[in-house]
Amino acid sequence: MSKFCYTKTIKRKRPSTGTSAAVAYKDNYWPLGTVLRVFFIDATLYQRVSFERVENEILEPINLFAEYVTDRENSDIRISFNEGWGSYSYVGTDNLFISKDQETMNIGWEGDDVMRHEFCHALGMLHEHQNPKNPIKWNEKVVIQALSGPPNYWSIEQIRFNVLDVLDIALVDATDSDVNSIMKYFAPPGWTQDGVYHAPNTQLSDTDRSFLSEKYPLPESNGHLDFCRSIWRDKSQLRRLLEVQLVRLAKSLGVDASVNDLKNDTVDRVWEKLRK
Repeated sequence: MSKFCYTKTIKRKRPSTGTSAAVAYKDNYWPLGTVLRVFFIDATLYQRVSFERVENEILEPINLFAEYVTDRENSDIRISFNEGWGSYSYVGTDNLFISKDQETMNIGWEGDDVMRHEFCHALGMLHEHQNPKNPIKWNEKVVIQALSGPPNYWSIEQIRFNVLDVLDIALVDATDSDVNSIMKYFAPPGWTQDGVYHAPNTQLSDTDRSFLSEKYPLPESNGHLDFCRSIWRDKSQLRRLLEVQLVRLAKSLGVDASVNDLKNDTVDRVWEKLRK
């Protein structure tokens, strides 16, 4: 039996009704240009380097950055690597409502695929197999029996929330159903009424990438410098970027830079460009 990630959710009051309800997913995107402050709670060097590589792969073509902080009180996303907790993440800006003494993401087993899946949750993406457009028709009894046992041991509520329930189309942005999405669960033939096998996906699909690019578009070139000035107001922010992210920012500003350059030199050139 395969292990499956589950999504964490929070309750917030909606001003229009005053009732407690799950957040409307359309409201969970990060503002364009956000520098996500990431704190590793208990990562080994290998785990940290692996996650940073995956994270940069996803962020590279979109208008978000990641800054790796050493103070959890100054963090937006806090990542644990506890093998006994399963894999999960809060969705998008829900991360900002979680107590600083708690993790917002856990990577419960090894693999770039699970890190890609969880980080996409952190960017606001939901489970593709719950897409309201052409939803999967499940054999509910089979799915419940499988996921309530080892290695997942989920409750009926968890199974319905993470697998069986179709997302409300009024609350989500949805493309046509994408069988190749990194956000879709593996499902053996017996789990579905039509007997279709849903293979595990390990990479972001073209649709995943285009969806993120649409939600986090790079700024127009004619306003890019002013936009960056509004985001990067402290030189120390630049120093905390991974070199590949710093070089991406530099090149977008027309600053000649390479990962082979001394990082401090690149920081100085970018800062000089921003302060002109």
